[in-house]
Order: sequence, then structure tokens, then C-alpha cells
Amino acid sequence: MKNLSSVLPSAQNLLPVESIEEFTSRIEKEFIVGSAIAVSLYRENIRIISDLEISAGGEVATPIHDALNWKYTRFGHQAKPTLYAALLLNEDGSPWQAKLSTPRTDTKKGKLQKYETPTGNGSRAYLPTINRETRRLIALRYNVEVPPAGESFWNWLELHPEIEIIMTEGGKKSLCLLSEGYVAIALYGVNGGYRTKDSLGNPITPYLIPDIARFAVKDRHITLAFDQDTNTATQKRVNAAIYRFSRLLMAAGSKIDIAIWNGQQGLCKGVDDLIVNAGITAWSTSLNQALPLTHWQLWQRLEHRLTYEPSLQLTTVDLSTLSIKDLPQSGI
Repeated sequence: MKNLSSVLPSAQNLLPVESIEEFTSRIEKEFIVGSAIAVSLYRENIRIISDLEISAGGEVATPIHDALNWKYTRFGHQAKPTLYAALLLNEDGSPWQAKLSTPRTDTKKGKLQKYETPTGNGSRAYLPTINRETRRLIALRYNVEVPPAGESFWNWLELHPEIEIIMTEGGKKSLCLLSEGYVAIALYGVNGGYRTKDSLGNPITPYLIPDIARFAVKDRHITLAFDQDTNTATQKRVNAAIYRFSRLLMAAGSKIDIAIWNGQQGLCKGVDDLIVNAGITAWSTSLNQALPLTHWQLWQRLEHRLTYEPSLQLTTVDLSTLSIKDLPQSGI
């Protein structure tokens, strides 16, 4: 468990203090406006909590620390800054991730930690509550009869491999797609759907995490819709993870396509950015033009790796008019 002093910044760095009303308003704008998440779906799955709650009887509760499995130290710390969190909840009520009002600094990476995951949670998929309105949209899009609200949507989905699933990274993105009636599952990151090491960090044969393996069955169509990064080094890491993840999904019997779109210097990096800034039609086009793994690999090579300078420019539509002696004897 994490100690309070190890996860919270000093009180001095938190000034001016944001009220819970201001934090709530900021989160609503970020999720509902910034990521095009339906209000009803947002209300169903996002909870705003504070770090310390005292009941009328004097009982002390620490919701954030409880949700993230952190240790709360009541004494021995001079000033405890006020902290709020937006919890992303699973269908079973368990916290999947939290966004803090004041993010802590990840000392290893040297940057702010945008989201926190419960300590000891391991790699989990985001399986939020699918409310009545969203179920109706899903039923219309896939032309299926969806179980009524109150029954587990994800247990039902496990038994229906004919339903396509979109997999992405980040809870806001899956909630955005769900708001449009697409069945979407989010991971913590592009490599969060599988494991390559054991709990001690030793290499093992890669395998799908249980949250994904239950859906990756024979004849299931799965489309990967991960962020379109423009940084070359990031692209290489992401592409390697996509390839490995795709291979594991295919080995389970699923059909895999990979959605691509123009990241436009970060304006449309994630699928929620794409929908907000370019419209739902842009996403529909990307989905319809998603590439099978082998075609995606070829596209990667043509798009990013064919970087040789041409040694000869041909300006004829009929190659038979060219003289063999004028062509290069080596190279591409």
C-alpha cells in the first residue's frame, strides 16, 4: 500500500485550492464536452469523491485511499492538502481508475500521473455499467436484442461472439464510443491487454489478460482503435504492442482489424478527439476502412519505412517506352 506522503504533493504546491464544485464542473466539461460522452452514461459511471469525509458522529472515512488501496496516515504529516477524485467505476461497482484533482508526479518518468489505478489491481479492462439509453443505441446499431438494464451487459456480451468489439486505451475513449452505440472496451494502455512477465518481472510466454480472454473467442470481430501518435519513437512502441496483441487475439480465434486515422498533430490523437474535432463520420470512415493485420503491416512499411531517395524519376505511363540501359542496375 502507498503512504499518503508518498502519493500527495506538498500543500504549498496546491494553492489555490480548488473546491469540490469547481473540480466537479471541470471533470464534467472534460468528459462530456471534451470527450463527447453522453450525460446519462457519465452520470452512471463517474463518481466524485474527496480524500476525507467526517460523519455527524465523528467517524472518519477516506474514500480515495480506500478506492486506490492506499494507506491513509492520519497523524505525522503537518498539512494534508484537500484532494478530490473522479472515479471511473466498473459495472460491479469496483473502481477501475481515478483522476485526481491534483495529480502526483511520477518520479520515474518525471511527469504528472494523469490517472491512478488501484494498487494491486493488475491489468484490467474497463467494463462500465451500460445504462438503458446506451443499451438501446447498441441494440439499434447491431440489430440485436440487448438484455434490460439491471442485468449484466458484459456477461451477456461474452455469450454473443457475433457482436463486434472496439478496443481502445483510456476510459474516456470507450465511454465516448459507447455513447454512439458502439460496444467498446478500454485498457490502461496499448499493451494492457496482455502480459509478458510474471509478478516477479520474469519473462513468460505472452498471454491475454482474463478480462480480454473471455471476449476474444472464435469468430469474434475485434477492431483495435488505439491513439494515433505522431512521435516516431512512440509509434514504434505502439506498433510493436499492436502486433503482439493482435497475434494473441487471432490465436484465440478472433478476427482482428486495426483502425487508423490522421492524428493531425494531436488534434485527433485519440478516438474521442477524432469524434469531437472531426465528427462521428470521420470515425465511421476509419472503422469501415480498418485494416486486417497483414494489410496494416504493409501499410506501416509503405507509410513509415520506405524512406529511400529515388534514383530515377519516371515520367511515362508506358514502361515499354523506357530503355533498359537507362534504368539503374541496383537498388529499389
